[in-house]
Amino acid sequence: MINPDGVILGNSRCGASGKDLNREFRATSKIMFPEVVLIKNLIDKIMETHDLEVYLDFHGHSRKKNMFIFGPSYNITQP
Repeated sequence: MINPDGVILGNSRCGASGKDLNREFRATSKIMFPEVVLIKNLIDKIMETHDLEVYLDFHGHSRKKNMFIFGPSYNITQP
């Protein structure tokens, strides 16, 4: 678990700062979100020795029931 401070305060997504850690992944402050910085560093270290082709994150949702696909969209141009 990377969010023990938030969970102890009754939050699963928000850290002790009250901000959603899932929304702080791109531009991460080392002071405000050290847990996110450490996870990004761990991913970089793993990528030095292993190829990562797919990452699946299975977890529940507070309002959505049954199965669903939920994630970001990217504008990728093909050569």
